[in-house]
Order: sequence, then C-alpha cells, then structure tokens
Amino acid sequence: MSDTSKTDGESEGRRFGFRLVLDIYTRLVAVVLLGYGLWAWASVIGATPDGIAPFLGLNAHQRAEVVFTAIVDPVAATGMWIGSPWGAVIWFFANLARVIVHTGFAHFFGWTTVTTGIQIGSILVYVVLVFLAEREDRIREAKRRSRRGTT
Repeated sequence: MSDTSKTDGESEGRRFGFRLVLDIYTRLVAVVLLGYGLWAWASVIGATPDGIAPFLGLNAHQRAEVVFTAIVDPVAATGMWIGSPWGAVIWFFANLARVIVHTGFAHFFGWTTVTTGIQIGSILVYVVLVFLAEREDRIREAKRRSRRGTT
C-alpha cells in the first residue's frame, strides 16, 4: 500500500459522517424521551407544578396516555441511548401511537398540531439519517474492497 492510500484510509476513519450524526441524534432523542417519561411519572405521583392538572383530575383517556408515556418513553430512551434497534422500534411505534391518538381521537385527547408535527418530523429525520448512514457505510465498504483488489 502506498503512503497516499494509507493517508486516505486514516483520514477516512476520522471523517465526520452520517453514522456519527445518527448516533448523536438518537442520543438527543433518548434524552428528550427520558425527560417526557420523568415528566409523566411526576404527573402520576403528583409532583407537577401548580397550574397543571393533577393526574387524578384528568379524564380516563388522558390518564391512559400519561401512563403509556411513563412506561414506554424511558424504555425507548434506554434502547436508543445504547444504540439498540429495539429502542428505535419502540420509539417509532410510540410516536406513531401519539400521532394517531392526537389526530384520529382528538375529541378525547385534544389536537396538538405542534407536537404532532414534531413527532412526524423526528421520525422523518431519523429515517433520512439511517438511509444516509447506511449508504455511506456501503460506499466506504466498496472503496475498501476496491483498494484490496488493486493491491
């Protein structure tokens, strides 16, 4: 291997790529999910600030949503923080459930346009980052194979 190809390989390993961006994004989502989960638990145990409806003051549908968030979000956050595929799957289905609940059943849960938009947007960002990171990995592997074949 020549010095030039060795230098290219070293710089390629240190390059800022979509895999790193995806890892950072999943960690940020995990922190947000953990915050949502802790907020939901604070609501359940009555530790929310004044002015916010206490858990028992919510209707049954809203209480079910709070309990769902208190259970599912910390689990999804854990999975996403460690980079496990099941964490992203749980997060995806939890977001999908929230979108369905706040659009299809808005008369029970209330319509939250901003929150629904953020949830759909976060899923789209994740899907695009996964696609770009996988494509980048395939390109990098193809370059590595072609270098081995020419030596």
